[in-house]
Amino acid sequence: MTYAASQNKFPGQKLVHLDLKGAPPLVSYLERLFPLLKQIGATGLLIEYEDMFPYYDTLSNVPALNAYNTSQISNILHYAEINGLKVIPLIQTFGHLEFVLKLEQYRELREIDS
Repeated sequence: MTYAASQNKFPGQKLVHLDLKGAPPLVSYLERLFPLLKQIGATGLLIEYEDMFPYYDTLSNVPALNAYNTSQISNILHYAEINGLKVIPLIQTFGHLEFVLKLEQYRELREIDS
């Protein structure tokens, strides 16, 4: 069976989950990765930024020291777009905001003060 024929067995979106926390890949790596994902049938990206997003203003202490900057985020989104990959940001709910709740400023919002 050819690759094209096997794609028809799985109709709908085929998303790749990119978990960027911890050791985020270089933007140049993602630029090379996205065409490969498209080639193997991916239709979109579920991007989990967590503390790698360049939060600012009252949340300026939330990003990790190695977080992407706004220009890098724009480039990531651009590379996804030119490869026909729909981007869906994974937005954490309150129960999954460890990366925010670890900060002293948000201590009173913790379920368990540890």
